[in-house]
Amino acid sequence: MPLYSYTCTVCGHEFDKIRPLKEYDKKTSCPSCGTLAKRVITLGHGGIHRDEAPWINDGLRMALQDPSEKPIETRTDLNRWLKAHPNIEPVG
Repeated sequence: MPLYSYTCTVCGHEFDKIRPLKEYDKKTSCPSCGTLAKRVITLGHGGIHRDEAPWINDGLRMALQDPSEKPIETRTDLNRWLKAHPNIEPVG
């Protein structure tokens, strides 16, 4: 799924959100103040082209994962983890 970048026009908060292609034009609220945010064009976020992604192993696992859970080592593991934790949205 693509990662979209947003900027709040009220408080200036910048954040990213992963969402399906079919929701590319769906409105989203700022996680800081709750007002509608504006989607911005960026140079890109890179991408995951294979199941093994070092940034998942290093950054995301250490920041979000409970040590008692199975390690996030593949894109499938990440998707499963995000589905199990719907209240957490990746932000930039």
